[in-house]
Amino acid sequence: TCYGNCPYYQVEIYANGKARYHGRRHVALLGVYEAAVPTAVVRQLREQAEAIQYQTLHPKYPIEGLGIIDLPLCITTVVEAGRSKTIYNRNDAPLELVAYERLFDNLVETLDWQPLTPQKE
Repeated sequence: TCYGNCPYYQVEIYANGKARYHGRRHVALLGVYEAAVPTAVVRQLREQAEAIQYQTLHPKYPIEGLGIIDLPLCITTVVEAGRSKTIYNRNDAPLELVAYERLFDNLVETLDWQPLTPQKE
């Protein structure tokens, strides 16, 4: 996380429409939760990854150096057809990648998360 109060969470979305969220720090939902993702949204995430050519993007932004250390780090991984690609974005990423990351942030806000192991901060 950043040096401040940046949200620290992990979300996984599967092709079958299941989603798992793990809120770790500075988020409203702490702990592990599950939700269902509509098929159309899963399709949109896949199509957007293809549209921005996610598999061909650089694995780290900024490409050189550490970047601005106090900015939040966004790590995304897309697994498609047996290929896995992870991108670490601290800053200076293409706007298309940033927009793709925001799709996930927005999705987290709209799903009906059911607690598996809620925790206190």
